[in-house]
Amino acid sequence: MNLLTDYNLLTEYLERMLQLENLAVDEPDSTFKAQLLMQARAYRKLADQAGQRLWASTSGPARKYELEHSSNQLRTLAVK
Repeated sequence: MNLLTDYNLLTEYLERMLQLENLAVDEPDSTFKAQLLMQARAYRKLADQAGQRLWASTSGPARKYELEHSSNQLRTLAVK
């Protein structure tokens, strides 16, 4: 995979993870809540794998800049 693909996957996985966690917060059904959190953990694992691929594929000043820029965008998403 290329850097952009991994970045897009990482972003999508983190967004979905946050959606599932937010749904679980207000869910009164404990069984369904547990299922939502289990899915969120699966997306967190996928995000971790995409992040590791991103980290492994980065080298040199241009890639370092791309990684720092991507990290800033992810922080912005996490705050929303």
